Amino acid sequence: MEFISDINGETLIICNNSLKQEILKAKLLLPIKFMNMEQFLHNYLFSYNELAILYLIDKYKMKYDVAKDYLELLIYVDDKVYD
Repeated sequence: MEFISDINGETLIICNNSLKQEILKAKLLLPIKFMNMEQFLHNYLFSYNELAILYLIDKYKMKYDVAKDYLELLIYVDDKVYD
């Protein structure tokens, strides 16, 4: 964990909880924010709520699970025209 000594400004570390606990054991006062991958995707890409799922169900007559899967997979879609 040599990278900890290189931190000199505000830093975002995306890691799992076990690595976070290991870094915190170093007991250094550093400007670090921790997130797991789910939190990162939620905060920096987009999020949805139950209203979005209900909209897809009503408009496209989808099942709940299918609408939820579509919304979860939207983060992998590029902004381009598809066939």
